[in-house]
Order: sequence, then structure tokens, then C-alpha cells
Amino acid sequence: MPKNYLVLDFETTGLDYKTEQVTEVGVIKYDEDFNDIGMFHTYVKLYVEHGLSDFIKDHTGITEEKLEYGMNEGDAMHAIATMIDEETIVVAQFAPFDFGYLYNYDITPYNYICTKTLTDIAEPYERSNLGETCERNGIVLKDAHTAMGDVRATKELLQLRLSQGLEVYHNHVTEQPDRPLRFMPHNTVAVLDKEDFK
Repeated sequence: MPKNYLVLDFETTGLDYKTEQVTEVGVIKYDEDFNDIGMFHTYVKLYVEHGLSDFIKDHTGITEEKLEYGMNEGDAMHAIATMIDEETIVVAQFAPFDFGYLYNYDITPYNYICTKTLTDIAEPYERSNLGETCERNGIVLKDAHTAMGDVRATKELLQLRLSQGLEVYHNHVTEQPDRPLRFMPHNTVAVLDKEDFK
């Protein structure tokens, strides 16, 4: 059965999906040959009382003014859910982070790929954040820390890892002892230790 990939990225007010919110959504859906077949982008109306920190503003370029006419977070999540079907593999650079925000709306992808995990496996001696991984591998990361910029780079990184035979690591995550995961994606089949690949 043909499959497709839905690559997503969230910018947020902070790291904890239980107390923070999404501020920007980027989604591109690709067929199995990586042709674009769908796209969704929106800013999200600000509702957390503490607002945006100076760090988040500097890091993402997002301001309160950009969010003033954004979608409600629930409506944005519903829009994403309509793009996921049983043939869809949901892809995120760091699935345990983004999927926590999906889980707040009962969205639990059945099939997923975490590209950070694939990098931990392929390059276990290297840092696996998106920026440094792209730089090492000749992938252009344009507009870093914007949802759509990160989505496009994550797609390129996914293609690289698939060409290396790493698609077998569906529904896997890596965890480091000094940085426990805040959220474990549902349907995870294995939690790997990056050290085991060194």
C-alpha cells in the first residue's frame, strides 16, 4: 500500500507541553516519492498567561503581534489531524517534543519517525540537533527556528536517513540518561540508548 509522509514542526512558548502552547505550526505532506501533496501553516493565538519570553522572541522571531490573529490551538490541531490517515507516517525532528502537543488534543500518530533518533543511530558521536546535523550533512537550513523552515530541512534529513537504510527505526526514540524525555509518544516500540551505537 502506498505510504506518505507528514512532516511537522511546532514553535512553542516553552518546552513543557503540559503548561506551554504552540505558537506556530508547519506541516508539509509528501507522497512516497517526496512530491508535495499538502501543506498547512499558521500562527496560533496566544493564550498562556505568561506570554512570550524574550528568549523565545529572539529565538523564533515570533512576536505577540504575529499571534494576534492566529488560529485557536485546538482548531490548528484539528486541521493537522485531518491530514493523517492510516497510510501516513508522521515525521518530526524530535517526536517526543512535538507529539506532546498533539497528545493534548488526543492525536496519537500510529506510525512515526523521529529524525533526531535516526541521527543518534547514524552519527552517535555527534550532536543530533537539527542545525548542526544539517550543517554536517550539507543540508540547507533556511529560516531556522521557523516552523516551515524546520519542516523543509527535516524532510531533507529524512530523505538522507532513508537512503542510509534507517527506515526500519519506525516508532523508535532515543533517550539520554541526563535528559529524560518529557513525553513518550504513544505506539513507541523501543527506547534506544545512543551509547549502544558507538
